[in-house]
Amino acid sequence: MNEYPFLTWVYFGFFALAAVTGFFCTAISIRFARRYKFLDYPGPIKLHGRPTPYLGGVAIFASFWSVLWLVSTLLQSPPVRSGLSRFIPPDLGIQLTGAGSLWPGILGCGALILLLGLIDDRWVLKYYLKFIGQVVVAVLMVRCGLHIQFFSGLGLLGDGITVFWIVLLLNAFNFIDSVNGHCSGVVLIACGTYFIVSQFVDQPAIGIVMAVLAGSIVGFMPFNFHHARTFLGDNGSLFLGYMMAIVSLLSSYKSIQPVMMTPAVPLFVFGVPIYDLMSVVCVRLYRGMAPWRGDRNHFAHRLVRMGMKGHDAVFFSYIVAMATGLIAILSTQITSMRGHAITFLLYLLILMIIAILEYHSVVLKDSGDEKR
Repeated sequence: MNEYPFLTWVYFGFFALAAVTGFFCTAISIRFARRYKFLDYPGPIKLHGRPTPYLGGVAIFASFWSVLWLVSTLLQSPPVRSGLSRFIPPDLGIQLTGAGSLWPGILGCGALILLLGLIDDRWVLKYYLKFIGQVVVAVLMVRCGLHIQFFSGLGLLGDGITVFWIVLLLNAFNFIDSVNGHCSGVVLIACGTYFIVSQFVDQPAIGIVMAVLAGSIVGFMPFNFHHARTFLGDNGSLFLGYMMAIVSLLSSYKSIQPVMMTPAVPLFVFGVPIYDLMSVVCVRLYRGMAPWRGDRNHFAHRLVRMGMKGHDAVFFSYIVAMATGLIAILSTQITSMRGHAITFLLYLLILMIIAILEYHSVVLKDSGDEKR
């Protein structure tokens, strides 16, 4: 756990700074989007009834990277390092962006995925072009030195698994961006979960990254709920999915404490987006549709058809994300393989309960429609 109690205030300060910056960046992005027609227009499968700006991802990107740059600069300055050496880890700034760091490559790949999303938002790319772009970014991330630690010794096979994981998360978070506040809220919960995990595995740099990203999202979210003034757009959902992939690859799943960390932690943390992706693809294939063809059959949409209001469906998703996130945190405190097996079964049972309830609600609705 944290040996520097003062770090709590550091985390909170950077979170608050990012939230304020994110708020103003989002407000500026709305004006920019309206002026230059970066607008999401109503369509057959879209729920909004008026053209809405969609540069939320650009706002979060700008807020996150500007605050992270400021934070790393402050933490690396000699006066700050000497003055706070008793209160924060002396190498914290170096961990963030020091020599030999991965962060320059992470910034470059993040800009590429943001650009891919912007192009898709503006001109609607063919599905295969969008997929190729995602794979290219994933391969570049691997070339920058990012790997799934559990498979790091498998050579090209390990690289392929890492690319698959990155593309999976990019699409999973892109898919759940279907209802106002859904994707951003789920990512915010994931940030909180990874922040707590980072404290158990002694990774304060990951804690700062999560605090800054969470703050940037909090600054954006007031503009993105009911009667949203702006959307994430594909640029935002892809960037957030990208950052979740980055954190899952950078985080350590080993601890010096007497606990057995599990590489299944990311699977637990991202339970909602992965469930949404897999269930949507299965339903589309069952109905003879292409998996990439858009529809109103995402997890939040199905909850609305069950009788929930839009905001109720979003909050229900938040609760599920919190539950699977708590399983991830719990798994960091388990000392045996038997305990990990039990937590994994608990995770599967939660998703199975939701799937069964969804299935039977659809069956009952269909039978009711036939009787009428």
